[in-house]
Amino acid sequence: MAHAGEGTLIAPHSSSNGSGTSAPPVGARLVRQLIERLAMADVRYCHWKSNFGLREALAGAGDLDLLVDRKDAARFEIVLAELGFKRAIDPFRPHMPSVTHYYGLDDASGALIHLHVYYRIITGESLLKNYRFPLEELALQNCRSVEGMPVPRPEVELIIFVVRAMMKFASLPEHLIAARGLAGLRAELQALLAGDSAARARELLPR
Repeated sequence: MAHAGEGTLIAPHSSSNGSGTSAPPVGARLVRQLIERLAMADVRYCHWKSNFGLREALAGAGDLDLLVDRKDAARFEIVLAELGFKRAIDPFRPHMPSVTHYYGLDDASGALIHLHVYYRIITGESLLKNYRFPLEELALQNCRSVEGMPVPRPEVELIIFVVRAMMKFASLPEHLIAARGLAGLRAELQALLAGDSAARARELLPR
């Protein structure tokens, strides 16, 4: 399974495991097991958004937003079941097709690992995700490895980030709801614009 690529959005501090990929941080044993088992099962996936805070999420301090190839859904869910992940349904939010939530207990740290699993890229405003964008192949075909996790290359993530941000701030109420997160969005955008990501993104836009 060839997910790895060059370059990194996150400042490197990882150690090599001798195979050309980096291991996730100490303390997220269940996440390490998940990455290893998905590779063994040849599941095609990536952590498709918010990679600005990926290290914290890998350590169990935030959600892991995984985009999974729909053709590999059965193998993916078998791996989750074998590792003890349980599917959860939020009764207070509307169901979104092709989006599911799983929780698993990391015995080493006692942390609950939350997987926000997407089989299609669905986005929208803060309280209503009602737009689907056919960008799954773009993300899955252009990946690199960060801490062992496949993630889209910066230029791909930049395109998806701009689409997501424009949908999130499409109405006046959204500006009021999401205003407190603007500083984080600006920081993530600046990280994505580093190097030649903008130029590479322009080359990808016709696709």
